[in-house]
Amino acid sequence: MEFRLTYEGPLRPSNKGRKNGAQEQMKEHKHHIRQALHKQLAQLWHDHPNLMDWSEDATINGRSMSERLGDDYASFGFRWSPLVVEKMFVLCAIDILMLRRDAPGNLIQSSDIDNRLKTLFDALKRPRNKQELPDAAVATTHQNPFFVLLEDDGLISKVSVETDRLLEAPPSHVTEKHYVKLVMHVRLHPAKSTLDNHHLVS
Repeated sequence: MEFRLTYEGPLRPSNKGRKNGAQEQMKEHKHHIRQALHKQLAQLWHDHPNLMDWSEDATINGRSMSERLGDDYASFGFRWSPLVVEKMFVLCAIDILMLRRDAPGNLIQSSDIDNRLKTLFDALKRPRNKQELPDAAVATTHQNPFFVLLEDDGLISKVSVETDRLLEAPPSHVTEKHYVKLVMHVRLHPAKSTLDNHHLVS
């Protein structure tokens, strides 16, 4: 199963050693990205034939697979519904095209890219503890369940990143220097084939 997720907006480096105020801002930043991706994953669950069949085959007492996952991974006031979960023996590979506003000849800075990818991977997974969420985070009616790609980022089997210069100027109200456009090509594959995961990896 393959699909693409996109993100347009700031992608800030996830550096350690931030002070308390900056830590809270980073949590809010990651959750903003998580919310943007939730909308796309909700649509994927709604109309991808594999996921529609999987939910239908797995329905118990009127509860679809996404609802059942939301129950299984409920925490911190959210019902997280990850697509890639360890108990299903599913992994994913992600190819990322990152377009960013940098001067020519200044595209490759490995430490900067690594720190920004850490932010992205944190936003792709469900939070494992309350400290990963902003203090004021609450689920809206449209985030029940809250769709995320990963149960944990350890389920990413391979990552490739291509960077290039973003020639289009960001919206006039945006002054964020870390503004990017991302296109993520996600491919699911089995750690081992089971009856439970054949809809996801076919």
